[in-house]
Amino acid sequence: MPSFFGKEYIQFFRALEKNNNKEWFQKNRKEYENYVRSPFLEYVASIALKMQKAGWNIETDPARCISRINRDIRFSKDKAPYNVYMTAFFSQRGSNDKSLPGFFLRFGARDTTFMAGSYGPTTEQLKSIRTHIASDTESFKKLIKDKNLVHHFGQILGEKNKRLSPEYQGLLESIPDLARKQFYFIREEKPDFIVQPDLMKKTMELWKVARPFNDYLIEAHHGI
Repeated sequence: MPSFFGKEYIQFFRALEKNNNKEWFQKNRKEYENYVRSPFLEYVASIALKMQKAGWNIETDPARCISRINRDIRFSKDKAPYNVYMTAFFSQRGSNDKSLPGFFLRFGARDTTFMAGSYGPTTEQLKSIRTHIASDTESFKKLIKDKNLVHHFGQILGEKNKRLSPEYQGLLESIPDLARKQFYFIREEKPDFIVQPDLMKKTMELWKVARPFNDYLIEAHHGI
């Protein structure tokens, strides 16, 4: 089957990088709607439906899974009004709540990124994840060192706390990943990855590889 995206998708963002202003965007809004937003919504809807049919409890409305192209520039030194990529977040609440574990993707002109895990857990959620890990550290170690996961996504990432509460402190030597404030994996591809006819198949393959890790984090959240 043909890809959801054509070269026009990448070309639009390459041009936007050079002309990141409202005047240019308004002049090219038709191209944005036809070659970027519409195919991206269709792609996200198709992926979400496949995930749901595979047993994942997620938001399936694509409009609730994607983020706006407009940037929030209120507290940013960079006043460019638009993101130079499209993003989507597959979880129980879509893009409205990125504290939950999920599957994230970003498609732009410079790279294609897939991320799995928990990027912005709340303090309560972080404690629940750490408690879940501490209850069976060996299972967590085995999970993040799974050969298939490491082959496709590399090593686990996430910032770390310098200090932990006493209940976890004694475990740090045997499992230093317990100190993380975020728990996620990333895979990056070249931009042309998205124009391949088997994009959906490859996306679902990556999701299936990362699913056990996401399911583990979701189970930890249920302890809240």
